[in-house]
Amino acid sequence: IPPENIGIEAKIRAQKKAEKEKVREAEEIFKEAEEAYSVLSNAKTRKLYDMENILAQKKAKKEEKFKEAQEKIKEAQEAYSVLGNAKTRKLYDMENILAQKKVKKEEKFKEAEGEQTQNNKKPLVTKRDYYEVLGTSPNASDNEIKKAFRKISRQHHLDLQTYPTVTLGEASIPLPPLQPVTSQ
Repeated sequence: IPPENIGIEAKIRAQKKAEKEKVREAEEIFKEAEEAYSVLSNAKTRKLYDMENILAQKKAKKEEKFKEAQEKIKEAQEAYSVLGNAKTRKLYDMENILAQKKVKKEEKFKEAEGEQTQNNKKPLVTKRDYYEVLGTSPNASDNEIKKAFRKISRQHHLDLQTYPTVTLGEASIPLPPLQPVTSQ
């Protein structure tokens, strides 16, 4: 092969390779379209396909609810671990009082300097208000805190949840309980 033709042959090979890739992509798209048509053109297979999609959507929603329930239980456990003990509860209350006083002093200092607080923003708290998590007031008794924790735990406990069913014609299909989702 003469040296002047080497570049031309490389271009031709690259073009042929690109054309083969386009043909392969077109074949894959056609196969997917054929498969979709074969499923959706038949009424029975279409119903099954639609049912699978409905179940997949419900499963995804259930997984999201499961994650939310786990987070709420974890928050409630953390709140109860602090508020359920008289000593840690007093420390928590004192920390909140001190944090509020500190914020008030900072606001007074800013006002004295002539700076205005933006939109009267409330202080940023780094942790959740445990009384809010449990739905109790700071004056709640130990029993009320325990009851609130148990109530939240029962509401979000997986073994106490009811599972939805999907009906298709006369058939009623219960959705299975989800397994815990593990992060990878």
